[in-house]
Amino acid sequence: MNKKNIVLIIVLVVALGAIVYFFTSNNSSAPTTLPTSTNPSPQQPVVPTDSNPVTPTISSSGANDRSVILSELQRLNIEVTGASKQIELELPSVLSDANWGLKKIICEEGGYNLSAYAGKTILFTSYPINEVWNNTEPLNVWVATSEDKIVCVYKAVRENSMVAPGIFSIKENSNIKKK
Repeated sequence: MNKKNIVLIIVLVVALGAIVYFFTSNNSSAPTTLPTSTNPSPQQPVVPTDSNPVTPTISSSGANDRSVILSELQRLNIEVTGASKQIELELPSVLSDANWGLKKIICEEGGYNLSAYAGKTILFTSYPINEVWNNTEPLNVWVATSEDKIVCVYKAVRENSMVAPGIFSIKENSNIKKK
């Protein structure tokens, strides 16, 4: 072998070693649940409520919210199929990043004004529903409330879905079907 071939082989071996090291070192510390942009911040705790999906307990806002949420879902003809989860979040003062900017747009498409609540703390309640996107991805409905007011309602693919961005307004969508 001549010098040129030896140098080329050494460069390829070093490059291959660097690639293998990069992938193995990054994957060893990867979180088991990757955050998604469809659901509110997954780093914050999501607290399941009562096992009865029709009468969830809303801890911070009172019993009026429960009836407001269920009335809104009934008005929208959205059928809940399981227990709810809740998370209370303070929205950023400007809703312009990839996560909250998209939610703002999706809420506006559904007839809601999420921007009016920028910088405020609101409660997000999630329910599994009997709808799928593209006949494959089961959906949740997310209802954002402040006191007894509906802030926004949107649909999103469930946790661990590979669909991105996976968030939809409540307006009719030909890719969303009842199960």
